[in-house]
Amino acid sequence: MKRRRRTAEAAKTEILEISERLLVTSGPESVRLEAIAQEMGVSHPTILHHFGSIEGVFVALQQKVSRQIREDL
Repeated sequence: MKRRRRTAEAAKTEILEISERLLVTSGPESVRLEAIAQEMGVSHPTILHHFGSIEGVFVALQQKVSRQIREDL
């Protein structure tokens, strides 16, 4: 996969979208730094740069889903 430049915000959005898709399709065990990075075409330290840890990804994902639910209500 060819690398492409993203803004920090675009990278975070893409990480969360991939994480959510993995969570829904394959369960929480599938949401791993390596899996997200591979699908994005980046190294896993890139994800750490934006979120600090896989726990940071899960916290941001939880906030995103909570925000979507509030907007839908």
